[in-house]
This record gives sequence, C-alpha cells and structure tokens, in this order.
Amino acid sequence: MRRSLALLGAALGTGLAVLAGAGTAAAAAVPGSVPAVQQAQSGCVNAKTWPFVVKNDTTAPAFVFAERDCSGPVVSVVAPGQTEVSEFGQSALFQS
Repeated sequence: MRRSLALLGAALGTGLAVLAGAGTAAAAAVPGSVPAVQQAQSGCVNAKTWPFVVKNDTTAPAFVFAERDCSGPVVSVVAPGQTEVSEFGQSALFQS
C-alpha cells in the first residue's frame, strides 16, 4: 500500500511539474510574439508585420487605415503618446 501511494505521489508530482512547465513556457512565449513597433514623425507608414503595432510620438492623433498607403476606411485612431496593436490596420497616417 505504501509503495502504491509513493508511486501515485511521484506520478502526480511529475504531472504537476509538466503542467507548470507548460504554463511557464506559454507565458514566456507571449512577449516574443509582439512585433516591432512602427512609428514615424509624419506621413504614411505601411505595416511591415502583423499585427500592426503603432506608436504615436506626435502631438496629433494618428489614423490607422484598413488598406495600404493610407487608403480605405479608418479602423482606429491612436491618441498622441499612445501605442496600439491593430489586427486590421495595414497603414497609419502620422501628422506632426
């Protein structure tokens, strides 16, 4: 009986260690998956990665467009000093 409990305890401990390791690996993978931030002082910038990460360091709102070359509908507006991740944006217009 003691041997069975010891084996059961060892198996459970190994399973918990595996689960803890899987959770740690998933959490560690998240920061590396964020692409580089794209920003400009003024003008239109096309997305080079997906999702499109827009950092607005200007004093005016930046407009994120659904199509390349700042065309199509505006899908979001990034306030001055803010950063936004846009899954649907393909370009951004920065105004200084």
